[in-house]
Amino acid sequence: MLIDAFPKLKSNAFARLLRLYLASPVHMAVIACITLISSFFGWEVPAFYCYAAFTALAVFFGGDATGVLPVVGCGYMCISYEYRDGKYPATAVFDDPQAVVQMGFCIALMVLMIAARALYNAVFGEERRAPRLWIGFVFLVVSYVLGGAFTKYYGWDTVAFGVVNAFIICFLYFTLRYVIDWRTFRMDYAFRLFCVIGAVVLVQVVAMYFREGVFVDGAVKDRGLLGTGWGHYNSVGCVLSMCACAPLYFAAKKKHGWLYTALAVAFAVGIILTQSRGSILFGGSVFLVALVLSLVKAPKRERMFSLLFLGVCVVAALVVALCLWEKLRALFESMIIHGADDNGRVELFKEAWRYFLSAPAFGAGWGGDRWADSSSPFTYFMAHNTYLQLLGSLGVFGVLAYLFHRVQTLVMLFKRPVFAKFIMALSILAMLLICFMDCHFFQCGPSAIFYSVLLLFIEGVDLQANADTRLIKRKKKQVQE
Repeated sequence: MLIDAFPKLKSNAFARLLRLYLASPVHMAVIACITLISSFFGWEVPAFYCYAAFTALAVFFGGDATGVLPVVGCGYMCISYEYRDGKYPATAVFDDPQAVVQMGFCIALMVLMIAARALYNAVFGEERRAPRLWIGFVFLVVSYVLGGAFTKYYGWDTVAFGVVNAFIICFLYFTLRYVIDWRTFRMDYAFRLFCVIGAVVLVQVVAMYFREGVFVDGAVKDRGLLGTGWGHYNSVGCVLSMCACAPLYFAAKKKHGWLYTALAVAFAVGIILTQSRGSILFGGSVFLVALVLSLVKAPKRERMFSLLFLGVCVVAALVVALCLWEKLRALFESMIIHGADDNGRVELFKEAWRYFLSAPAFGAGWGGDRWADSSSPFTYFMAHNTYLQLLGSLGVFGVLAYLFHRVQTLVMLFKRPVFAKFIMALSILAMLLICFMDCHFFQCGPSAIFYSVLLLFIEGVDLQANADTRLIKRKKKQVQE
């Protein structure tokens, strides 16, 4: 905004250098390093001040606010962990009121700056059209707020929770839509961003196994200890599943694409190491589809090198499995013991169905009996299945709102079938399939950040003047004179 107010800043050497930095991979790497340092050493407060400072630079001095993207993408993973009584890693930072206040101040400041830049661009910028998915998002917001209406469960707490949930899933999509200059934005940046996010999560996944208490008698007996300060192993697996497809875009597009195939395989191994059964099953399946698609799209030479690398990986995996079978079994002992155990999910599925039958129109709201019994609003009813959650908490109206939103996203995807779109859509599909086992659609990270940003990038492909090569090429009809 300051560049528009003071045109001389456009030609200022320092301002030009700053804009180049904010749009470069170096900026992504810096934010990633800050995130990892914070997550390992508990430096959340300094990290959030750094995020706020970079957001201010991007909003006020950047040509657009592209520099905000690494902050919103990586910042979510900066929360550290600590062990308490040998239980799931707790987040010590939230026990310090001063730290919570300072982090809240930084988050509020970043939200205000991004919203102000979006409003300024929407009013004075050249791009004033409404986001393509706005109607579907509006229906979702209304259904979130009306969840539990006309039942004993409906009250200020469920309305407030619905408003917060609606805000976190809408904010980035509606603001970043206007703060990014889509005429100059390169879609490579989007995939590079998810590669960096995936690398951050992968490092954290590996680090989980080196914590005290994880290995007992040479085996992982409780995979519940595999988590980070920002999420349980299921959430970590979901986020990594959403990042695993990004390198495959470069594998099909770039020279030495096999190196990106190697990075994607590393992400896939990371998904397995999270020991999240839903992420391994659904995220792994989507990864294989994306892998095949990237091999089909890759040039012949790059495809050959990628296939050679994959063949080496398969042979190496077989050798490791044969030579280290007992150690591998000990590594995944907790997951193997659970096997096909529903882990209490079936009862939650039945409870969600009972809620739906008791209030089919608008459901029983977000809390159900938990809030009716004066429980904490943070312990909302979680069905561990997004689609049954929609039925039980939001009723038929919520399901219809979600279906309308989903139809809009599919129309946007297939209206112009582009390779970049399909890779992003597969990242979203990974989350949507994992949602059969969890409720990531109602969580801050997987949905509010990665899901909404991916939808924005898919829309951004169509907003660009020079879009990517079509996935399905059609021959132009020759005009006969």
